[in-house]
Amino acid sequence: MNRKIFIFMLSISILIGAVPFYVYHKYYKGAFSITNQDWGNFGSFIGGTTGALLSTLSLLVLIYTLHITIKNSKEQLSNQQLNHDAQMKLQKDIHNQERDLTRFSMNIQLLNNYIDILNKKLDVKKYKIFIPLRQTYSSAPESATLNSLFTLLRSELLHNPDASLQSPYKIIVDSKITYIEELVPISNIIGIISNEENERFRANYISIFLAGTHRERTYWLLCHVINYSDEARLAALANPSLLVLPENLLDLFKRHHKLA
Repeated sequence: MNRKIFIFMLSISILIGAVPFYVYHKYYKGAFSITNQDWGNFGSFIGGTTGALLSTLSLLVLIYTLHITIKNSKEQLSNQQLNHDAQMKLQKDIHNQERDLTRFSMNIQLLNNYIDILNKKLDVKKYKIFIPLRQTYSSAPESATLNSLFTLLRSELLHNPDASLQSPYKIIVDSKITYIEELVPISNIIGIISNEENERFRANYISIFLAGTHRERTYWLLCHVINYSDEARLAALANPSLLVLPENLLDLFKRHHKLA
């Protein structure tokens, strides 16, 4: 038992026992009696006053006990509600995580499928590039086409003082290269990336895309798509790592001091 409670109960007991004797002594003074009737009257007085005090005390104790019981019940209900809410939140978080991981896994599969389709189309692509100096189209394999784009960009950086990192967009437009069959898979890839709200998942998608594609030919394809698609343009602005300069173009910009 708590020490303070013990002292309080002891004090009340002493008070209950002492009050009747004090009252009797104050109002019923007399010599020490030797008669049974006097002692009977004394016992009745003591029993009556003590009983009334004990009844009052019992009522107070009962009220206090009920108060403590109600308080404990409220605390218990509150704790149960908190535990219930915490469990519901945990279950919801687990459900959301499982849903996100399932969606992430499905998007990874879709992304790899679209990358595979895109690579296969680019592997067999027949390029036609417009040569401004000759005002004619030239058919060429991929390697020769990439070299021609590189040459056009180098000429732009060399002769145009306003040339910048935006110049590749101009070059791909001037070259009049078309990517008809490649638009569907690249658009689907950009859609998966741009529609992902989870930044960590989105970064993983971009890493998978960059790792699964040929950097230089994909760069020019993205430049073409960004020129004609608002979704691709917004995706590139929101995800700068999506459009990474190939090493040869990066070196070219560095040599001409065009990097910000």
